[in-house]
Amino acid sequence: MEYIHIKNLEKYNPGYKDRDLIWGKIYFTMVSGDPDCAMIEEEIDWSRLVKFILIELQTKKPIPINPIFLGKIGFNLKKRPIHLTLNALHKFVEVCNTSVTECNDMLPREEKRREDKSIKRGSTNGFVAPTEDEVRTYCSERNNDINPTTFIDFYASKGWMVGSNKMKDWKAAIRLWEQRDKDNPNKSGGLTNADRRSLGMAEK
Repeated sequence: MEYIHIKNLEKYNPGYKDRDLIWGKIYFTMVSGDPDCAMIEEEIDWSRLVKFILIELQTKKPIPINPIFLGKIGFNLKKRPIHLTLNALHKFVEVCNTSVTECNDMLPREEKRREDKSIKRGSTNGFVAPTEDEVRTYCSERNNDINPTTFIDFYASKGWMVGSNKMKDWKAAIRLWEQRDKDNPNKSGGLTNADRRSLGMAEK
């Protein structure tokens, strides 16, 4: 039997480690501006892509290309044969030709990479340090001038400590940097002079 596996599945993962997933990430850029998404012409293929993402995130298994199973999850294969959908979604999905093991082998590696990154970024007491993309997205939403790389490097260099305590909420730290920028517009990227000296960034 063949199986469908979502490429870069971790991209759509909300990142929860302590609870069952009840949602996945779908990005606005997927429907406005992404050239790969623009090539998906059929609305039915769009809905199937979303369903593929959610099912694999929830089950942590690739989706079997089985007419009975696909029918049970709502696919009308008479209206739109699955091979046409797979052709339309080739930028997003791949087919494992031998066994479910082949696809499953991909999942632990992706999960392991996320865990390794969390360890390197610093994860204690339930806090998981953000990725640079997460910081960039949040800063974009708030329309601030904070440099995501600087933010990540600054707190990574401190072991994600805030004073003598472990950080609890990185988004709150972003908002604090915003306030510092407003209070001192001559400051760079949300860093105080003491912060910049600690990173070796102070002007000579």
